[in-house]
Amino acid sequence: MPHRRVLGSALRRRRAWQLLCAAILVALPQPLRADVVRHCNQLQDPALAIQACSRLILADPGNADLHNKRGISHMRNGQIDRAIADYTEAVRLDPDPSWPYYNRGRALLGKGAYIEAIPDFSESLSRNPRDALAHNGRAWALFKLGNMAAALEDVDQAIAADPTYAAAYDTHGHICEALQRRNDAIADFRKALALDPRNPLAHITRQGLSRLGAAP
Repeated sequence: MPHRRVLGSALRRRRAWQLLCAAILVALPQPLRADVVRHCNQLQDPALAIQACSRLILADPGNADLHNKRGISHMRNGQIDRAIADYTEAVRLDPDPSWPYYNRGRALLGKGAYIEAIPDFSESLSRNPRDALAHNGRAWALFKLGNMAAALEDVDQAIAADPTYAAAYDTHGHICEALQRRNDAIADFRKALALDPRNPLAHITRQGLSRLGAAP
């Protein structure tokens, strides 16, 4: 019984804190409130976005979209575990949208948790079957697990859904390289660079070409 009273008291304090934060946010002048929302949505400064989204979450803890947005900023800030926690909360609050599953899958890829990432990409694709990003993410996980046939099937679907998606050609190139299809791999890596030479991960594509003894 004492444990229940302590737990109830803690929940009441937490709820009171949330209501206070909500009241403070509402009391802010409209331009300042708009700034908080804008800072949460921007991608240039992840630390600022995390701070702003956290303020909004304190005022509205049941908002799945805010948790998803903060997760994106945690990911951009290199805080993978915190990103996963936010995506998981977003899924718990609203299991219908595809993006939190995709984002959590990407975060799991960042940890090398390839087996765990696949169900999230599959959940995302069950909601948005022609999502090139989710097909490519699952293809990469399957590739890292050595399932080349399934990886090729997924990445081919990614390219069919978006023929301009450079990352899918890079994935296709890695799979072809692993399968010793040298000419196909070179063509894929070159296509990826032609489509998006300023991609932050383009150096990986160039490394692929270097391994194969080919010029960009």
